[in-house]
Amino acid sequence: MELQLFGINHKTTKLSERELFIINESNQEEFKNFMELSFGD
Repeated sequence: MELQLFGINHKTTKLSERELFIINESNQEEFKNFMELSFGD
């Protein structure tokens, strides 16, 4: 499963920069933990 964050201007942003915002299985758990620490459940 992949999640993609919004708010990126796809017309002006370089592909490599867009790729940085894609969350895949390898970092999904880490991202979830970060969000819970930052904003609560």
